[in-house]
Amino acid sequence: MTDLREVALAWSRHQALIVRSATERTAAAWSGLNPADLSGSWAAFAGPAMVRTVAAAQRFAAAGATAYVSAAVDAQGGDPASEAEVSATAFSGTAADGRSLGGLLYEPVIKAKMAIASGLPVLESLARAGSEVSMLVSTEVADAGREAAGAAMAATRSVHGYVRMVSGSACSRCIILAGRHYRWNASFLRHPRCACTGIPTIENRAKDLTTDPHEFFSRLSPAQQDARFGKADAQAIRDGADMNQVVNAHRGLYQTQVFGRDVQATTEGMSRRGLAGQRLAGSTKGLRLTVTQIYADAAGDRDLAISLLRRYGYLI
Repeated sequence: MTDLREVALAWSRHQALIVRSATERTAAAWSGLNPADLSGSWAAFAGPAMVRTVAAAQRFAAAGATAYVSAAVDAQGGDPASEAEVSATAFSGTAADGRSLGGLLYEPVIKAKMAIASGLPVLESLARAGSEVSMLVSTEVADAGREAAGAAMAATRSVHGYVRMVSGSACSRCIILAGRHYRWNASFLRHPRCACTGIPTIENRAKDLTTDPHEFFSRLSPAQQDARFGKADAQAIRDGADMNQVVNAHRGLYQTQVFGRDVQATTEGMSRRGLAGQRLAGSTKGLRLTVTQIYADAAGDRDLAISLLRRYGYLI
């Protein structure tokens, strides 16, 4: 039987490679912008090239979701049968909050022009905006893989939930969430550039699939601990302070947008009650729900979640 940890690590590494490739390609396109005509050069070549790159990367990130979940379930001795296949194209071409990729990726151009107009040197303005491009691309591509995996979990009835697995580049907020178990329909808490993934679990094995944040911390060098937690906080943890209490003294790191609205996700705001307030009301004609919204609308009803995932093209 395949080792579950190896299955999860292979998926995580695969996602990281796709993210890295997409950020490198979009950075190359961004560097070709004409500073004297940012909007024109964006429309002529850079913008379309970046949109194509991100859309393709999203599709690649989502493509293996069904196989990943199946392999993870099989590694636990569960039934890997899925009621439907994930449609990779359904996770491609739009941002996680429903905006077009073109609209999202044009925002750094606007910010670069505003910075230049305010007197900031052109090269510095473009460099700052380029960093935002990298953040947007890495986040959107990673989200496509995570949401596709979530849809695959929903379609696999033997999956009870998932355990959060952190990457080697994890920040302090992510590290304290390592090993947390969430139900199959729980939204994945993430921040810009987050590289964490979920390991699908079956109910009778969930208690065995934990990752120890303290063990992760202890494997880091003192310099790495300082970089992730800050020198004072890292020293406090080394001195025996409770990691959760240290990290939770800081508020508001997890923030994303759902349907154009800012949603904050911290350890103090994880209840489903908060998500319930985001449910759609009235007709959804012409509106394509995100996976996060589908889970919120289904409110734990798996049959309804699968039905909605099918309706909006995430499952085929």
